[in-house]
Amino acid sequence: TPPGLDPGFADETLDAAISPGETEVVFVATRDETSATAAETAGERQLWRRALDADSAQPVPGTIGAQQPTWKRTGQVIAFFADGQLKQVTLDDGIVHDLAEASSAHGATWLDDGSLLYATGAGPVRRLLAGQSSEATTLRDDDVAHVFPSAADGTAEFVYIAVRGDGRRVARLVTTAGEQELTTTAGHAVMVGSHLLHVRDGVLLAYERDRESGE
Repeated sequence: TPPGLDPGFADETLDAAISPGETEVVFVATRDETSATAAETAGERQLWRRALDADSAQPVPGTIGAQQPTWKRTGQVIAFFADGQLKQVTLDDGIVHDLAEASSAHGATWLDDGSLLYATGAGPVRRLLAGQSSEATTLRDDDVAHVFPSAADGTAEFVYIAVRGDGRRVARLVTTAGEQELTTTAGHAVMVGSHLLHVRDGVLLAYERDRESGE
């Protein structure tokens, strides 16, 4: 993290995303009180971008207030939440666009078809494609909300977390054949290759998926 900045913000000390080509990282950092100048505001956060073989990170203009960045599969666009909106910044020209209203940030992820999944903490996960927003999941009985969608590598599948009325959080996998309930979790869950990763009771757990049976 550059001098005068704290990683993440508040209790979220890690808020970052690795590029699709795995050559750089974008992360949220917050200006600390000791380094803020007259032109800067202590506690202000934004996105910073750093190539893994570089010596330093650079701020991404137009991303003040950003959180939960996610890279598009092309590697040239980053979506993020800020100011009650889901936004995107194009890295080639630095242009920032508002994509959709998002009263709160509960995860976003790009799929291979160019659609963007996002969650606001109320209702189902939504899908944004060609400027149109639609429901990507459907609440089941006793589901309160669907949050933190995460694309599975190289497929149209994704994992999301169902928040249940009794407080449980359940990871579900969405495939072309339907949905599969996976496991309870303390927070997020992601598919990395053939493995499901998630945290429960302070322990990082990994499950290997059988590609033939899907179990």
